[in-house]
Amino acid sequence: MNTPNKTTCRTELLLPAGSVESFRAALEGGADAVYLGLKQFNARGRASNFTNAQFLGLLEEARLKKVLVYVTLNTVIKNNEIADLLQTLWFLSKTRVGAVIIQDWGVYYLAKTYFPNLVLHASTQMGNHNSLGTRFSKKIGIERVILARELTKDELKTIAQDSPVEIEYFVHGALCYSFSGMCLFSSFMGGSGANRGLCAQSCRRAYQTDKQEFLFSLKDNQLVDEVQFLKQIGISSIKIEGRMKSAEYVYTTAKAYRMALDSAHSTEQAKLLLADDTGREKTAYFFGGNVAEAITENPNNGLLLGKITQINPQFIEFNSDKELNVGLRLRLVSKSTQAQYHYRIETLEPIAKGYRIAFSNSFLQNGDSVFLVGGHVEQSFSSKIKTVSPNQGNFSNAQKVQILSSLKPKNSSKDAQLWVRIQDLEWFKTSAVKQAHHIVLHLSKSVLENIQNHASVWKAFSSKIWLELPKFIPESQVEFYKLTVKNLQKYGINQLILSHLSQQLLLAEHQRFSTNENVYVFNDAASKFIEKQGAKWFFYPLEMDFETFYSLKNRNGIVTIYSHPELFYSRMPVLLNRQNSRFVDAEKSVFVKSVDSGMTVVRPEKAVSWFKYQSKFEKLGYRKFLIDLSGVEPKPDTWNRLFNAFKNQEVIEPSNAFNLRRTLK
Repeated sequence: MNTPNKTTCRTELLLPAGSVESFRAALEGGADAVYLGLKQFNARGRASNFTNAQFLGLLEEARLKKVLVYVTLNTVIKNNEIADLLQTLWFLSKTRVGAVIIQDWGVYYLAKTYFPNLVLHASTQMGNHNSLGTRFSKKIGIERVILARELTKDELKTIAQDSPVEIEYFVHGALCYSFSGMCLFSSFMGGSGANRGLCAQSCRRAYQTDKQEFLFSLKDNQLVDEVQFLKQIGISSIKIEGRMKSAEYVYTTAKAYRMALDSAHSTEQAKLLLADDTGREKTAYFFGGNVAEAITENPNNGLLLGKITQINPQFIEFNSDKELNVGLRLRLVSKSTQAQYHYRIETLEPIAKGYRIAFSNSFLQNGDSVFLVGGHVEQSFSSKIKTVSPNQGNFSNAQKVQILSSLKPKNSSKDAQLWVRIQDLEWFKTSAVKQAHHIVLHLSKSVLENIQNHASVWKAFSSKIWLELPKFIPESQVEFYKLTVKNLQKYGINQLILSHLSQQLLLAEHQRFSTNENVYVFNDAASKFIEKQGAKWFFYPLEMDFETFYSLKNRNGIVTIYSHPELFYSRMPVLLNRQNSRFVDAEKSVFVKSVDSGMTVVRPEKAVSWFKYQSKFEKLGYRKFLIDLSGVEPKPDTWNRLFNAFKNQEVIEPSNAFNLRRTLK
């Protein structure tokens, strides 16, 4: 792909299609492209999504209207799903799909190797957030990068102006508290993986501090005022979030952003349309330069109409200055239980400062909220669809077997290794660094700025130390980390742990690297690609289950056997009382918030410990283990207790097993 001419390319308007109705709404509203999911492997597993036959019908309909269709395959893929994934990639390779949006490096490797005609876009789940991401994507043949939502206006401008690939950017819709692709909270609480398209929306829940409050629930993104700026800096595509939203929402947002894109003079009219999009309150987030008001006490979708003022066995009354009519859909939310009740208005009586509707429910009370959630757009959209039977031959089992066989590692390492991750240099005063084969050193930027102050430590342990780069490196700090990595060579440190594959571009000559658990390896195709990139070792994801460990053929990676995993990793600050603040969920689980180089990190107070399963891992051929001391106070007694548990394969209490004994959905 040639680098787009930023001054002449038309900025694409990209809309979500989670149903047939919303697909039609997007086309009618003025979309240049739509994105949708098939029945498997997409990050909105709870949307309706589409069968292959439905997809082919919609693809033809879009082609006639000169609208592109992108398919989302943007989840991580378990190893036992690779055969089905190959079938899906083969199917798509025989169609005129505009592009495939991906997260998993295994999907990338299989698509590039065996289905090279597919155009690939890097999902926001891939975690690209700086020029390293765009440059690395160009290097490996990804044609478009969907950048993180957490960028400032200046950061996006700097990245866009020098980008060698197309850039897509979210301008409207729901915001996740954690960086996309870096949230483990939903998975930790019940096995519903956000990276598997089944997020249980942990950030939308209320938590207990000294009171019950919504600590992490963000307002909805709205950047309609910035559309002309995005065009000017060369953004290739502006994207609306919402595959779980109604066709009315899709139509309204499509019309509004079409107006704002086509004419700067129509922005105010577009904003009036968006006032009825039935989303949450709005924020410009980091792009707007002020995140102080980005958290909302109202986690629900829908336009807040007012509060219930009177309840009767036959009716309720609520205050509202919004003009309502019969047929609109409402959501009534209990302030005490957060229970929700949906209602289509059948009778409506205006009263002083509000309305009376026929409604019988003994669980609501005065002060509960009333939201408008649909029915205000008069236009309707057909759900009928012309299916087209796939007639493309078959992707044979023999072909699948051949590809799967090619993923097996050539060599299997039998070496037993103990890795230790530390954030605090006080751990060097314990025996942890002596008893470990390798030390993952995760240091704050402030420590790295004064790295020369610890020269004796680096030289004493240089052969063991692997310096870990952060998950998020702002564009303004890319050069700092490049210089830091180079300066490490003065102290004999030539081993780096990468949190993103694009960080290879920071390495100095003769330095080697491994990848941490943020570079997901759920399948043998992912490990194959990462090793082909030159990685010495890789870490398995923290949310793995035994089913996946059993299925992998490549067992050379590192298993995190003890940790307080980062469930949220966010640029967004949280207002709590202390630097290390605790809060409690409805199940009485305790979590701890801390700040790491400006990033908000949330961990469980109770550790994840797999020591007692160590022999089981070893029998399967896993011989490399990590004890992660991040968030643990550096004390000799603490290390001795953990090391003895590791040697003796003992249970550590209190602890839990994360997803190991259940299935990651």
